[in-house]
Amino acid sequence: MVFYCLSRALPKEDFGELNWTLAIFLSGFAVASFGFDQMVVRMTAGGENKSELLSVHLFHVAISGFLFYGCILVTSLLFPKFFARHSLILLIGLGKLLIFFSMPFKSIAAGQEKFRLVLLMSISSTMLKGLGIVVLLLVSRLTLTLVVPIFIIADASELAFGFYFTKRSLHLPITLRTSLRRYRQFLKQGLPQLGTVIFSSALARIDWILIGLFLSAPKLAEYSFAYKAFELATLPLLVIAPLLIPLFTRLLQNQSSLLSHTKVRLLLRMEMVTACFTALCLNILWNPLVDSITAGKYGVINTRTILILSLTLPVLYLNNFLWTIHFAAGKLKIIFYSFILCFAVNVVCNLLLIPRLGNEGAAMAIFASTFAQTVFYSLYLPEKFSLGWAPLAVCAFCSLCSGYLATLVTGSKTVLFVLAIACYLLLLRCTIQLRKNDWPIFKKAVLG
Repeated sequence: MVFYCLSRALPKEDFGELNWTLAIFLSGFAVASFGFDQMVVRMTAGGENKSELLSVHLFHVAISGFLFYGCILVTSLLFPKFFARHSLILLIGLGKLLIFFSMPFKSIAAGQEKFRLVLLMSISSTMLKGLGIVVLLLVSRLTLTLVVPIFIIADASELAFGFYFTKRSLHLPITLRTSLRRYRQFLKQGLPQLGTVIFSSALARIDWILIGLFLSAPKLAEYSFAYKAFELATLPLLVIAPLLIPLFTRLLQNQSSLLSHTKVRLLLRMEMVTACFTALCLNILWNPLVDSITAGKYGVINTRTILILSLTLPVLYLNNFLWTIHFAAGKLKIIFYSFILCFAVNVVCNLLLIPRLGNEGAAMAIFASTFAQTVFYSLYLPEKFSLGWAPLAVCAFCSLCSGYLATLVTGSKTVLFVLAIACYLLLLRCTIQLRKNDWPIFKKAVLG
């Protein structure tokens, strides 16, 4: 709702400025985190002292968060003309700083597999943004001047909810007191993860920067809309991914072979089914839906871009699955090297393809770099975790066939959509990617 209202109501210049500012702080605070949020999830799942982990993580986010925001503040004093043109930076940054401070609470809850609690800690920001922006849209006062305070208040609520539920439900003391020796140990454990975070943060927006350099602002606006829609399509992955780290950590501690485990095999298959289903829906609904809700601004112009990005979805799901195995096993060097490879492939492909193919070239670079990283992860899996690519190949084939067969039928877009989904489910059933006893096992794997 937030994404739609802002893209529809704000001029492209304002929408682009807001996205550019958010990209700076999402990347900056990701680097400032050192990837400790994921490390704390793993350490909590491994049975380490929760109170100690929470204290040292809070100490880290306080130091790194204030340092990063302080650097931005000092820079604004040194380059006032630049910040006069980009006046949103300090205000938006304040809200993102508050969100950053809430990370330790959610990491501790996720490490204990208290995912309902993670939801309660995380949902207030989105709900308040959605409510505030919809109200502004209804009264025809949706401007950046009023949007920014809503963002700050919403981000502050997430910190408040994290604090409240940690005290009430997790019963943990909230303090910044920790020994410097323990913090140094914490830093030492996380340093290999820091390199990974730096490369992954750069990867997240390098295509936006290069499109702005090689092409034009309107092209960047179009690509950013398609990319945001692609990110939105990965929402199921954001739900599934936190389930895997504590599950894999426990199985590895018990010396279990992950991919011989029923839950793990089922989760992998369900990830591929979900990813290919999302890609199918995205392509069938894109033109009629997006053009109708954006007054023709972002639909047809992005058809080929969204097709290429959607092909990345199943590879991205498999990539996350493999990353989680390496992360749970503590193979941080392998993860670091994989991000160097991914970054190099992405930059080279962007430099070669964007000048020639425009936005579609940037989308191809994302696919190529994600595929290269996935292959790298697969090659370095221990032998007992040998992974077959069959679920990805079969589900992708079912999705492509369903989409193609549906386009051969004349009729309304609704009929085409229903036919494509029915065909996809039928093909999944015929290829044994969906089975009768999947739901009870999946429910147990997710809910414990």
